[in-house]
Amino acid sequence: MRNERSAQSILALLAGVFLTAAVSAHMVLADRAWTHAERSLEQISEALAGHFAVWLDERRGDALVLSKDRLLAEKVETYLADGDDRMGVFLRERLRSLIEAYPYRSVILLAPDGRRVLDVGRESDEIEPSQVDIGLKAVAARVPVTSGLHVEGEEGRHELDIDLGVPLLTVANGPAVAALSISIDPARMIGFVVRGLPLLDEGMEVVLGQRVGDKVVIVDPRGTPDGSENVITRPLSAPELPAAMAARGVRGIVEGIDYKGTRVVAFLRDVPDSNWFLLVKLDRSEIARAERQSGAMVALSTVLAWALAFLGLRTRMTRLANERLEAEIQVRRRQAELTHQIDMDARRLEAIQEGIPIGLAIVTLDRRFESVNEAFVQMTGFSRRDLLGRSTRMIYPSEEIFADLGERAYGALAADQVFSDILTLRRQDGTDIRVAMTARQIRSEPPTTVWACEDVTARLRQQRDLAQAQVALQKQAQDLARSNAELEQFAYVASHDLRQPLRQISSYTTLLERRYGDQLPDDAKSFLNFACSGAKRMDRLILDLLEYSRVGRAERVFALVDLTESIRDAAGNLALDVAETGTDLTLPDRAPAIHGDEVELLRLFQNLIGNAVKYRDPSRPCRVAVTAQETDDQVVVRVADNGIGIPADSAERVFGIFQRLHQGDEVEGTGIGLAVCRKIVEHHRGTIMVEPGADGVGSVFVVSFPHPDRAG
Repeated sequence: MRNERSAQSILALLAGVFLTAAVSAHMVLADRAWTHAERSLEQISEALAGHFAVWLDERRGDALVLSKDRLLAEKVETYLADGDDRMGVFLRERLRSLIEAYPYRSVILLAPDGRRVLDVGRESDEIEPSQVDIGLKAVAARVPVTSGLHVEGEEGRHELDIDLGVPLLTVANGPAVAALSISIDPARMIGFVVRGLPLLDEGMEVVLGQRVGDKVVIVDPRGTPDGSENVITRPLSAPELPAAMAARGVRGIVEGIDYKGTRVVAFLRDVPDSNWFLLVKLDRSEIARAERQSGAMVALSTVLAWALAFLGLRTRMTRLANERLEAEIQVRRRQAELTHQIDMDARRLEAIQEGIPIGLAIVTLDRRFESVNEAFVQMTGFSRRDLLGRSTRMIYPSEEIFADLGERAYGALAADQVFSDILTLRRQDGTDIRVAMTARQIRSEPPTTVWACEDVTARLRQQRDLAQAQVALQKQAQDLARSNAELEQFAYVASHDLRQPLRQISSYTTLLERRYGDQLPDDAKSFLNFACSGAKRMDRLILDLLEYSRVGRAERVFALVDLTESIRDAAGNLALDVAETGTDLTLPDRAPAIHGDEVELLRLFQNLIGNAVKYRDPSRPCRVAVTAQETDDQVVVRVADNGIGIPADSAERVFGIFQRLHQGDEVEGTGIGLAVCRKIVEHHRGTIMVEPGADGVGSVFVVSFPHPDRAG
């Protein structure tokens, strides 16, 4: 009988112990679930805010690249001048490619007076005034201009917008010939940034918001439940709407019901450099589900443990029913095991708190340490004995910082808000560290405050080092430019010195052939011919390199050059080649004059006409036509032929140095001629390009120079 009563007592004790452990574990796991959710919301909102800022900086960088695209500016200027439909199609496709590459709502090409020339992406013919204004500002400033986040649209229909104005300049620091006005859709921007940041937990959503009068405008990339709209307006007075709370100035973690009617937990923060706020929310049921799962696991573990204990005890009691003394010994032993298990469970719970890498400190209302974890001890360098019961003043470097923090933090905490800031703390060894501190008041009696602290000294130092590295990178770019200039001078001097040994090789191989040609076998003569031919080709290559390096190096002052004479002189120098090939060469009766270098221009047209003759098609008579015309802004010379032509995918590559489309045994050349042409044209602040000939036969080289009246 006494054994049965003892067994019942032990079972009751076990049930109480396991129930207590289960409740404690469930509370700890539930608190961890909520803490993890809140920390995740805060970290993700911080990362998203940074990514928004980076994304906007990248768009500003893209705008700067577009503003320096001289070729695009010149095409736009040509289109504005003559309205060529083909050029219009090209420009429209170029604008459409911007929309496809980035989350832009529309791109509009504006004339300097604000007149719309082309637009892509708009669903109606109406253009928002802000989009025209930003384009005119870019024209006036001659640099890209970015607006802030703003709301446009009529009552009842709002659009969130960021406008980006890009001036198009044909000459650096010159007037803008037109402007691109880009409208960025932040709803698409959010989706774009979120896809590039795979941090969102399941069930998390991101929205932007702004207060507009007595309403709050919400931008949700997922749209309303029926998918009808991305921009939603709600009254500012909605008491449980997290977006309305944010519009009223609330920041940090909140609970409420979103505009879809879902009860959520959300983190509210400001978007940098704007009057908008960022809201990252999580369905409260997701947290509750995690809490229920942990509770179920704890309950199941408790029941299983109690059942095992019960079966073990009953088995042992049955086997030792007639041995009371031994049974008492076994009961005591079991009690000792249970006591040890309880102690182990308590230590595990303590280890969970101590294992958190964030410093935690519980502080009383009179600002004294009540409890600290190991991470806080390691961060500050003080021992627990030094901290517990002492004033928090001991970890601040000055009385002013201590007093200022108390004034700012405890006012917010009293209003049931979360306080966050980055402050300087002083370690026990006297060194100062920068710490990100977040505080929240615990509703206890008396109330206490939990401070979460993270040492961000290294992170801030890395940011500073990054800024210094950027400065060093700029200096390296300057040094590289200077080094390139020195290398160009070196190549010029070295090329002169290389020709002397080549002359000796050529001279001695020629002399060897003359003196001993009759005594040499045929293969030796072939070897001498190869050596002589290679030396001559190397000499020609060096001469071409010298010519390439001389372009733009002469200190001759530009003068007014009659292109009629330059073109005719170039044709005269090629008269023998023209006659030998039977080329039908047509020259303009009169060509305009430009400001330039007469020698370089002669070389330019001699190379272009010579290439047209050299790369003729043997299957038909060679025809080369040179034409010239002038507009208000440009002088354009075209050299058209009916030769073998240039593939479209090589239209840019042919202007590179040593770039040849044909092997040396097909057409003689060094691959430097067109590179020299481009360098001469760019020295004259012009452009050169190659187009397919009429009906796809041959090629047309188009050279554009600034008009002499506008060259200055």
